[in-house]
Amino acid sequence: MTDINGLESVYFFDSVSDLNLFIQKQNSSQINFLCDSNTYQYCFLPYFNSNTYSVITIAPGDHNKNPQQLFFVCEELLKLHADRDALLINLGGGMVCDLGGMTASIFKRGIRFINIPTTTLAMADAALGGKTGINLGLVKNALGTFHHANSVCIATDFIKTLPQREHISGFAEIIKMLLLFDCKEWNKIAQHPAIPAADNPLLSGYIKAALAAKGKIVQQDPFEKGIRKSLNYGHSIGHAIEAVYNEKSDTLLHGEAIFWGIQLENLVANQMGIMSSEWAVNINSTLSQIFPLPTQINKIDKIIESLRNDKKNKDEKIQMTLLKEPGLFVINVEVPLDIVKHTLKHFNNL
Repeated sequence: MTDINGLESVYFFDSVSDLNLFIQKQNSSQINFLCDSNTYQYCFLPYFNSNTYSVITIAPGDHNKNPQQLFFVCEELLKLHADRDALLINLGGGMVCDLGGMTASIFKRGIRFINIPTTTLAMADAALGGKTGINLGLVKNALGTFHHANSVCIATDFIKTLPQREHISGFAEIIKMLLLFDCKEWNKIAQHPAIPAADNPLLSGYIKAALAAKGKIVQQDPFEKGIRKSLNYGHSIGHAIEAVYNEKSDTLLHGEAIFWGIQLENLVANQMGIMSSEWAVNINSTLSQIFPLPTQINKIDKIIESLRNDKKNKDEKIQMTLLKEPGLFVINVEVPLDIVKHTLKHFNNL
């Protein structure tokens, strides 16, 4: 077990057995797990004692990260007679960590919680940082709070339970962090564009590098007033695409939308003279080798409308974090709407 110090303690466990011992040592009036139906079946039942803990189970998928599910979890905690000394353990991907974190932040004005991410994406990004949230209509994370987990517990054994598509998708957040803050690790990927398997030591190294970088940024700027906005790279257009494509069901995984968002925002940066054509081609071609995206973007008008409601905007003007080159970025870039429209339409003709 190792710890990365910061606003939240991040622990890496060599086995889920060690993680179990850690949970049993927590001082609380009761311990309740939050899972979705997938993580309950594949991550809770095989590894945790169902006679020891109460479990609240929700439907899977980002479209279920909504006010109705938030109220449901709060009501279930009331039925369990959870008090302010109760501990909520979020066992799942980014959706479960976001929803569970927000529940913990508002239930009886705040209870303690632990995130146990079970996906590559959540391990590298979503479980750490104190952001919680739910979606409202077509706007991703329109409602949310800052409420830090007491601990983030990572056991890469859980990645073995993932479908390959989920694992590949999750690598988008690792790539985002490396492009922003770790040129050395990015160069490794650029030279060998492949995603390591769950049991490959390279994967743990990439996750630790991403978390170490994020931990430093969150410590410097916990409430996203300045440099933490850099972590939104790829997420302005990416979130808009994800919201529109997943309006009724989960067509796109979060990481797939972010892969798309990073490539499109690189093209926006190039259009605005921030990123050179050489870097735009270099980065985007590497990403295309890792995860080939569809060549057509549908529902462009709806994507634009969702983007106009992005919570990062200011004075009704679109604001993005754009990359200059690996390791160099600009925050709070005001991006004209016509450049976004042109980029989305141009992408369909590439």
